[in-house]
Amino acid sequence: MTWLWPQRRRRVSSSTSPQLPLAYSITMEEESETWPPTLPPSPNFQAIAAPSYSVSPNGPSSACAFGTSVQETAMEALNGKAACVREGYYRDRYIDFFRPNYPPVPRMSPLIKRGYFTRVRALQLIIDKFEKQVLASSSNTLSHTTEEELPQPPLPSPPRVNLVLLGAGLDTLFLRLREEEENAKKSSKHNGQAVTRFCYEVDFPPLMKYKAHCIWKNEELTSLLGVSPARETSPGGRPDSPTVGGASVILTSRRVTSSFRENKGEDGPRQQRSGCYILVAGDLAETAALERALEAAEIDWAVPTLLITECVLVYMEAEASRALVEWAAAKFHTAAWASYDMISPQDVFGSMMRSNLKARGLSLPGFETWGRSLKTQMARFVGGEEGGVGGGPWERAVGGDMNNVYDHFLLPEDREKAATLEHLDEVEEWQMLMGHYCYVVATRGAAMKGFLQGQPGFK
Repeated sequence: MTWLWPQRRRRVSSSTSPQLPLAYSITMEEESETWPPTLPPSPNFQAIAAPSYSVSPNGPSSACAFGTSVQETAMEALNGKAACVREGYYRDRYIDFFRPNYPPVPRMSPLIKRGYFTRVRALQLIIDKFEKQVLASSSNTLSHTTEEELPQPPLPSPPRVNLVLLGAGLDTLFLRLREEEENAKKSSKHNGQAVTRFCYEVDFPPLMKYKAHCIWKNEELTSLLGVSPARETSPGGRPDSPTVGGASVILTSRRVTSSFRENKGEDGPRQQRSGCYILVAGDLAETAALERALEAAEIDWAVPTLLITECVLVYMEAEASRALVEWAAAKFHTAAWASYDMISPQDVFGSMMRSNLKARGLSLPGFETWGRSLKTQMARFVGGEEGGVGGGPWERAVGGDMNNVYDHFLLPEDREKAATLEHLDEVEEWQMLMGHYCYVVATRGAAMKGFLQGQPGFK
């Protein structure tokens, strides 16, 4: 999930309010019983989304503020990133595969595009540094739960990592990583020093079904991911997505090892299990169901794992996000969590962010509690008190607002590229906007000790 950057260039001062209009509206109605959905020649999710969708067998979850308006932000984020790609900020050959029959990307100001570029590029650098940290630790014995050195088998060679995207939406991150991996293997300079990635993307069923449908219908994507449409769909053409305790595995790819039915004697098609790329439909507030679905997808909890959330936790109730953070710390022995989120709701700009989103039916329960400052965002993971907010069981955390991330974490050539592509004359607005977003990276396990510690842009 994500939140749309403001779409108009406007000077903002303490006496004016930032206007945050939508590029266009996306309508969501009842989920169609017809599968695959017929995509309309307009920006609608009519055939693939359901209002206030919750996968809990007991009805909609009261712990999470997700609804159709939040699910709409997945397409907004896709459009924002597509605008960056069009302008040449970064390469993404796959982004339009998830926008079939949609109109051209709306015009966006340089401020918005540079903001999305900063977010995307920073995450790429975090992933790169995470994998290098794992490679550097691959010959060492990993701690099982804390930094105390307990017996643990060394990592396999090449080491495997999990990328777990919570609230993944329609992001193309793994596809881009996969393409880079394939290109590197073909390069004469390739030295074989790389990790084996297993990517798990989690989001609400309408989004995951839509994403799976886009993959199944695209030969280039099925080839890149090793997805077999005949294996992944039932005779009627609808995805085999048996419910696994409230959540379901929608799509898996490559290295299929076995098949299963959740309940013995259950009729119907068997769900294939594999590695590499897995789509899971579920509610992040339902951690027990999420855990069962990931186990059905054969996740290895002991493998070094990078969890990623981009403007996801802000939409969750404080206790629900706390439970998710604690659950992840209990399950993943060696891990890092990269969280991109909002901060500072109490000033004029932050107040207008909330007001504009509220007018669209989007509430931000996590903003007031954990988003009050960069310190409270870090306290969510590692504890400490600020204004009565307690923290979680992660061992270390670093963080930086997006001004610092852009100025000090991104590479000089990244900033040079952004400045060369488009001139930015709303410097005051840029700094104000970037000051209301941050990246926090929390870690646990001896192998992650020192990760991003002392890194420029983070503190």
